[in-house]
Amino acid sequence: FEYGKNTRFNGNITLSGLPNIYETFMHLSIRELKTSIADIRTIKLPGGKLIPLLPTYNKIGSIGIKGFFTGFYNDFVSYADYKTDAGYFSTDLAVHKSKSPVYISYKGKLKGRNVDVGNLFMIKDYIGKLNMDLQVEGKGIDLKNLDAHFVGSLDSLDFKGNKIDNITLSGAVKQKAFTGIAKIRDALVNLDFDGKFDLNKKLPIFNFTAWLHDVKLSKLKLISRDTSATLTAHMNLNFEGTNLDNLLGKLEFDSTLYSEKGKILPIKSLVLETHEISMGDKQVLLRSDYLDGDISGMYSFSHFYNSLNLILNKYLPSLRFWNAVDPTDQFPQNFFYYLTFKNPDPVMAIFAPE
Repeated sequence: FEYGKNTRFNGNITLSGLPNIYETFMHLSIRELKTSIADIRTIKLPGGKLIPLLPTYNKIGSIGIKGFFTGFYNDFVSYADYKTDAGYFSTDLAVHKSKSPVYISYKGKLKGRNVDVGNLFMIKDYIGKLNMDLQVEGKGIDLKNLDAHFVGSLDSLDFKGNKIDNITLSGAVKQKAFTGIAKIRDALVNLDFDGKFDLNKKLPIFNFTAWLHDVKLSKLKLISRDTSATLTAHMNLNFEGTNLDNLLGKLEFDSTLYSEKGKILPIKSLVLETHEISMGDKQVLLRSDYLDGDISGMYSFSHFYNSLNLILNKYLPSLRFWNAVDPTDQFPQNFFYYLTFKNPDPVMAIFAPE
C-alpha cells in the first residue's frame, strides 16, 4: 500500500484482535518500507493524536526499512535494518510505550553505520560520523528525556576531521550527561577515562580521571604547534566552565610528558585551581614544576590582549608594535598577581627557542 507523498510498503501484515487496536497483536514482515519524517508526522495514533516528533528528527529525512516487527502497537520486538539520511541502523530491540508518564523504553542491540551525530546534535565542528555496536537499555528517544545504560564499542568516530578507531564504552546517559568508562586505542590517541560530564546546565560540568598516552595534539587539531607535538599525562579534573574566564574548580596533572621536535618537557605536577572570592572577583592558583602564580580580582583573559594593547597605544604610541583596538571592546581589568618562574629553560627551549 501507499500513504502520503513518500510512504510505500511491500510485505505481509498479520493482525489478530481487531477492531480493538489496543488488544490487536501484529506481525509485520517487511520486504521494503519507504517513508519520511514528513509522512510520519501526519499519522494519527489511537485517540486521534499525531505522532510527536521534535524538529531534530527532520534531519533523519527519508527512511527505508527491512525486517520484522512482532507484538502490540505499544509493546513489540523490532528486528530490522534502517537506511536513513542520517545513517544506517540495525536493531534487535524490545520496545514499550508506557501510558503514564508517556515515554518509550527499549532493551536490546543497536548497531549504526555512518551515523551523522555531528549534524543530528549540531556539533559538527567537532564530531562527524560514527560506527557503533551497542547493547542498550533505557527510555527516551530525545535528549530531553533520554535515560539509558549501554555497553559496547565505536568502531570509528570522526573528530575534527580525524578518524578515531577502537573506542569501547560502558556507562549511562541521562539527558546531556554521561557517566561511565571509556577507552580509546588509536594511532592518534590512547585514553582511559573514568568519570562524568554534564552538559545540561549553562556551563558544562566535568568530574573525571583520565590517562592520556602519546596523544598527537596537533594532528588532532587541539593546538597549533608542530605535528610532532605529543602529550602523555595523568589527570584529575573537577570543574565547570568552557574557558579560563568562566572556569571554576580544580585541574590536577601528574606524570606528564610533553614532546615536540625531539625535545621533551617533563612535568611531575601541575595544579590549576579557580574559585570565586567575592562579588565578581575570582582567584586563580597555579602550582607547577616551572611556574607558580596567583591572580586575584576582576579579570578577563580573553580581553587581556585588547586591554594591554589599548594602554600601550595610549601611553607609548611611538612604538607602533601594537595594532589598533576597539576601545569599546574592553573589560574592567582590576586584579593582583604574582608569578614565580622556577626553572624556565626547559619550557623556553620548546616554546621560545630563540
